[in-house]
Amino acid sequence: AYDIAWKENSAYVSDRNLRLMFLRCNRYNSKAAAEQMIKFFELKKFLFGAEKLAKDIVIQDLSADDKKCLEEGFCQLLSNKDAINRTVVMFLPGLRSLVPVESEARAQFYLLMRTLRKSEDTQRMGMISIIYAVGEYQDRKKGVGISVFGRLATSLPIPWAGIHMCCDDFKEYVVMRGVITVLPAFVRAKFRVHLGTHMEVQYALRGFGIPAGSIPVSPTNSAPLLQNH
Repeated sequence: AYDIAWKENSAYVSDRNLRLMFLRCNRYNSKAAAEQMIKFFELKKFLFGAEKLAKDIVIQDLSADDKKCLEEGFCQLLSNKDAINRTVVMFLPGLRSLVPVESEARAQFYLLMRTLRKSEDTQRMGMISIIYAVGEYQDRKKGVGISVFGRLATSLPIPWAGIHMCCDDFKEYVVMRGVITVLPAFVRAKFRVHLGTHMEVQYALRGFGIPAGSIPVSPTNSAPLLQNH
């Protein structure tokens, strides 16, 4: 895929700003950055086809199903950044659309890459991820597509500064705690699992610098706070 993109538009592939994103994500380890860049183009080809490899993805490149995923809010940026000014992206699995997983992945690709392109601070400081599966926001697709979302998380040049998994299912909590123990140390240090009600997990998130009131879910009755969407 990298070779195809190079033949199509070498100026895009060799663009300094694009390459800097991968270098910043990998702490200026050039080998790791190059490997991730190859994975990035493979993923982009898988999601959008070879004809869109050598260009930035814009809203016009998304299908109706892709746009529906954006509108319904499964993946969204919080209206406020965290206590040290890092961008926070939130995943609400209960809002997943009944559309193909590839549409969900394309919507996430567009949103996250657009955010990175617009902010060098985000490229340098990283993003915080919140996966919010409490109450009615538990995954309505029961984990379908998790491998594709994993490819997104590792192929996009996002330096993940923290990952918070919020749930109210004790079995899920135990499983996630077990998963953390087998992760590499540098990932394990960034991963937290929070168990409890809406109010309990939102209070826990405050302890990690997530501003009160920025979560798009009421802490008392699970109603969506539309002003935060």
